[in-house]
Amino acid sequence: MHISWLCDELADMSDVDAVINRIRAFAAARGLSASGLALAAGLSPNALRGFLRPNWSPRASTLRKLTALIPDDFETGAEKTGHGAAA
Repeated sequence: MHISWLCDELADMSDVDAVINRIRAFAAARGLSASGLALAAGLSPNALRGFLRPNWSPRASTLRKLTALIPDDFETGAEKTGHGAAA
């Protein structure tokens, strides 16, 4: 049985989780609410409903718009200490 697709899927989910955590850290560092972050990214505030919930599952296009706001040199606390994946 080939399970390489499952390993790839799990790696992708880990990457998505890291991106979501980076977005949350950026919003917190800037003092942005979910609706403020959405408006800054050109999204409807409803696009970030549930933003702080662990099971928040945004669209790829939403993640792209949100990550575009984050400067390349922004580091989360986990990235600074080496205890997290960089996005």
